[in-house]
Amino acid sequence: MKLKILSILFAVISCVSLFIVPVSASGSVELPIDVNERYTDISYVDETNVYGEVVTEEEQQELETKRTVYIAVLSVLLVISIIILIVTVKRAKEDKLLKEEEGSGTRN
Repeated sequence: MKLKILSILFAVISCVSLFIVPVSASGSVELPIDVNERYTDISYVDETNVYGEVVTEEEQQELETKRTVYIAVLSVLLVISIIILIVTVKRAKEDKLLKEEEGSGTRN
């Protein structure tokens, strides 16, 4: 009996809380927002990078140099991987990829 009363009490409290929150929120709260006014100053964006750090011309040049080196290295690695892929496919077509062991018996 106590368990039923306790569960009914929790159900009533949860139902009442559903009605109390919208009533308390419907008070006279106004947020004046002007759609034509800019609330954020974005004038600093021109002199900063993506992370918001101020970047000098020397640092920018160094970043561009590193970027060029990274792109060159990745391009060379891509060409090497394509060559390895082509060689592997040719060997697979000629059945030279796996050398069969002679005299080891038959496979099931």
